Amino acid sequence: MKQHRFYRIINMIVLPLAAYIGVNVLLSIFASLTNPLLLLFSFITACIPLYAFTANYFYNRSIKLQQPSKPSLKDFIKVNAYVCIILSVVMFLAGLMAITALTNSSIQAEMFKKMQESSFIPIVKAQVLQFLKIIVYFFLPFSILLLIHIIITLRLVKRYDHFFTNQRNNSSE
Repeated sequence: MKQHRFYRIINMIVLPLAAYIGVNVLLSIFASLTNPLLLLFSFITACIPLYAFTANYFYNRSIKLQQPSKPSLKDFIKVNAYVCIILSVVMFLAGLMAITALTNSSIQAEMFKKMQESSFIPIVKAQVLQFLKIIVYFFLPFSILLLIHIIITLRLVKRYDHFFTNQRNNSSE
């Protein structure tokens, strides 16, 4: 089990953040019922907590306790992992763009000019800069940790593939 120590540490970081994202998704689903695009984004974002909790369930049940799981769990982990990979890449790129916007004053000026032109309400520069800092400090590290977690989980799913058995077939043999 020493070989899984790094995975468990990342898992302890990813799970609370996934729970926080899950609560926000639940709240945003009700708020976005009037906007189909926001509702779609809420459902896509729901893949992060779904992936994190099913991967944790697989790890605790199949790897730690050596008990079989249903093959549908493997499929569920993989599907949510692939969606989370896309979201992680998007979060990573958003973090890089936020770093670029924070460090380059000409990009900031152009960004605020376009925001002022397209918005009906006044844009406060300090709030936008604070939002960009949140993206850099939260989304960038989380996206990297989530990608590492997904890669390790998919390797574990492949390595421990024998735990995904159809329990009805095994009982009839």
